Amino acid sequence: MILLNSTENEQRSGESAPDYAHIFRHANACMLTFEPETTRITDANEAACRLYGYSIEELTSKRILDLTISKPEKTLGLIGRVLEKRIDTVTTCHRDSSGGLHHLEFHSSVFTADGRSYVFNIFHDITEKTLSEIDNRLHAELMNSFLMNDESDIFRSILGVIRKEISSLHGFAGYIDIDGTLVCPSLVFPEKGKTSASFPREKWSGAWGEALNKRKTVVENDCVNIPQGHTPFNNCIAVPVVHKNLLLGEIVLAEKEGGFNELDVKILNKAVMLLAPALKGWLDAKFFHKELMERQRALEYSENKYRTYVNNAPISIFISDHNGLIVEVNKEACRITGYSEKELLSMMVVDLWPPDSVENARKAEEVLFEEGIVSETLKFMRKNKETFFMRISVVKIAENRYIGFCQDATSTVTLENELKKMNESLKEQVKTEVEARHRQEQIIQEQKKLADMGQMINAIAHQWRQPINALGLYVQDAHECWKRGLIDGEYMNTFSDTSMGIIRHISSTIDDFRLFFAPDKKKIHYDAVKEVTELAGLIEVQFAAKHIDIKINGALPQSGHGTSDGKALVYGYAGEFKQAVINIIYNAADAIESAAQNNKRNIRGEINVDIRSTERSVTVSVSDNGTGIPEEYLLKIFEPYFTTKEEGKGTGIGLYMTKLLIEQHMDGRLTASNTGNGACFTINLPRGGALDEE
Repeated sequence: MILLNSTENEQRSGESAPDYAHIFRHANACMLTFEPETTRITDANEAACRLYGYSIEELTSKRILDLTISKPEKTLGLIGRVLEKRIDTVTTCHRDSSGGLHHLEFHSSVFTADGRSYVFNIFHDITEKTLSEIDNRLHAELMNSFLMNDESDIFRSILGVIRKEISSLHGFAGYIDIDGTLVCPSLVFPEKGKTSASFPREKWSGAWGEALNKRKTVVENDCVNIPQGHTPFNNCIAVPVVHKNLLLGEIVLAEKEGGFNELDVKILNKAVMLLAPALKGWLDAKFFHKELMERQRALEYSENKYRTYVNNAPISIFISDHNGLIVEVNKEACRITGYSEKELLSMMVVDLWPPDSVENARKAEEVLFEEGIVSETLKFMRKNKETFFMRISVVKIAENRYIGFCQDATSTVTLENELKKMNESLKEQVKTEVEARHRQEQIIQEQKKLADMGQMINAIAHQWRQPINALGLYVQDAHECWKRGLIDGEYMNTFSDTSMGIIRHISSTIDDFRLFFAPDKKKIHYDAVKEVTELAGLIEVQFAAKHIDIKINGALPQSGHGTSDGKALVYGYAGEFKQAVINIIYNAADAIESAAQNNKRNIRGEINVDIRSTERSVTVSVSDNGTGIPEEYLLKIFEPYFTTKEEGKGTGIGLYMTKLLIEQHMDGRLTASNTGNGACFTINLPRGGALDEE
C-alpha cells in the first residue's frame, strides 16, 4: 500500500516518525486513496471498508466510478478540479455492497509517491445530516408555499421546492378535487404553453395513475408506463399525497439524469409527509369556501326563484308575523283584494275580515298558534267592501313568520250551499220514497200472504175431503143401522169415538192453518226441523194428489209435536221462516208440474228438504226434479215481478219476498243453483243456540 510503503522507507532510514500506517488503518474517519487517471482505489482503511461493506481486497479491486451513482464525466470533472487544487471538498452519493446509498462528504488532497500522483480522501457519511437539512428546507419552503393566494402559485412553488432537492427536469403537483378529479395547477413539461391540467378519475392511467389507484410510490427508470397521448420520458417517480387514509393529491417528477434512486424516494416521501397535513387544511378551507360560495349562489338562485314563483303563482299568497301584520304579498293577493302591494303591507290580516267572519277567523287563528298549521274556508272583504270566500292553508315557516296560501272559493261555497239545500230536499224525497217503498213491500207481502192463503186453503180442502167423506159414510151407516134396529150402546160408543176423532183431526188442521198465518210479534228460538215437519204435514195430502212426494232429511223430531235434539235451533220469527219455506216448496211443485207437462212424462215428483246444522249455522236445502232454472235467469229470479211461468200463472213476487224475509228479517242468505235433476234453493241462517237461552 502507498502510505504503508512510505512509512516503512522512513523507518529504514532511521528517522523517527509517527506510525502513519497504524493511524490510517484504525482511524475512526473513513479514508481511501485512488489513482486520479483510472479512479482505481489503491488503499482504504477499516472504517471505509465497514461503510462500503467490502473487505480491503474487494474495495481495492474497485474504482471510484464503480461506487458513485453520478455519471463518469461528472466524477472525472470533479477529480480534475481537485488535481488543480481548485476544490478540496466534494459531496456525492456512493452505493455500498448491499445497494444502499450514502450521501458522502469528501475532503481530498493530492500527494506523490514513487513518482506518481494519488488522491487522498478523508470522508464522512452525511446522509442523515443531509436528509435533516433537506427536511428543514422542505418544511420551511413548503409551508411558505401555502402563504400564496393563487393556487397555481402555491403548486408551482411546491413543485419548484421538490424539483430543486431531487434535480428533476419535469414534473407536476396536483390535488384531488371534491368530485374526484386530479387538478394540476402547475405543470413543468415540454408541452408548449401548457402549465396546468385536470385528469378525471376514469382517466387515471400510466405510472402516476397506478400510484393514485394503489396509493403507493411508483418508480420507473426503464420502460416508463406513459398514458396514451402524453409526452414520453426516460424515467419517472410518482408519489400519492395521503393523510389519514384520505387521498389528497400527487407529486410526479420525470427526467432525472441517471434515474431516480432510493435517496430520491426518501426525500420525496419526506416531502409528501410534510405536505399532507398542510394540503389537507388548505383543501378543507378551499372546499368549505367553495361550498359556501355554491350555497350562497344556490341560496340567491333559490330566493330569486322563490320570489318569481310566489309573485307569479295563480293563488293568493300572504306572509305575516305573529301579530298579524302583513309583510309580503304576491300579485294575485293584490288582484283579489283590490289593494295595492303598498297598501297591503301597511295592513293587518284582521283588516281583511268582515265583522261577521271575525269569530270564525279567530278560531282558525287559535288552531294555527297551537298546531302550526290550519286549513279553513273564511269570508274576506275587498277594498270596495264586497265580500267573498277564500280557502286558506296557513303554515308557520319561522319563529315569527306565517305563510298563507289562499284560493277564491266563492263559487265553491255558493255551490255547497245550493247542494246543502238540495241534499235536505233529497233527504225528504228519499224518506218519502222509502216509506212508499216500505208500504209497497208490505202490500206485496200481504198479497203474497193472500196468495199463500189460497194455496193453503186448497191444501186444507184436500186435507178435509177424506175425513168429511168418512164422516158422511159413518152417518149413512148409522141411519141404516137405526132403520134395521141394530143400534145399541156399543155401536153408539164406537160411532161417537170415531166421529169425534175425525172432527178433532179437522179442528187441529184449522188450528195449524190459523197459526201459520198468525203475525209474529217477537223473536223466539224455534226448531227448523220441527217447523218444516209440521209444514209438510199441512200440504202432504195436496201434494200427494199431484203425485209429488215431500221427503225431509235431517235430525227429525221424536214425535209429531216434539222438539229435535237442539242441533237445528234458529232464533227469529218462526212464521216468516215457514212462509219462506212454503214459497220455495210451492215453487218447486210448479216446476215439477211444468216438467211433467212439457216432457209428457209419467214419473213421480220429488221434493227433498235437507236440514243440516253446524256450530254457527243451520242450512235448509230444498231440491226438486223439475225443470231447473235457465242459467241466464239464475241472477234474476229474485228480482220483483220477474217470473218464468206462463202469463197468469205467476206474479213474480214469491221468490223476491222469500229472499227479503230471509236476508233482511232473519240475517240469513238465500241462493239458487241447478242440480243434475232440477233446481235447489239453499237457506243459510245463523244458529240460535240452546232452548234454555230464552
